[in-house]
Amino acid sequence: MTPSIKATSTELTGGAGFTYEDTVVAYYLTALLREEHAAGQSGVVISVAVQQSGHGHPMDDVVVEFEDTAGKRPLALQVKRSLRIT
Repeated sequence: MTPSIKATSTELTGGAGFTYEDTVVAYYLTALLREEHAAGQSGVVISVAVQQSGHGHPMDDVVVEFEDTAGKRPLALQVKRSLRIT
């Protein structure tokens, strides 16, 4: 038997940043449901996914796909409450 690898829930490891991430996700989900543009983007939101590191997205917190006259474009975001440079 091969042991299965399971990802740890972001609710357990995310802390306060997870609550902020929820706010960002809610913004893009609202644009998706309303079939609208999101701020700073020309295309209409056509999909929203979260925690996509297991699917090859290094910026994995929120992955939003837009569609405009040029076609489909992904926007991958790493959501942080504050910026820390070390």
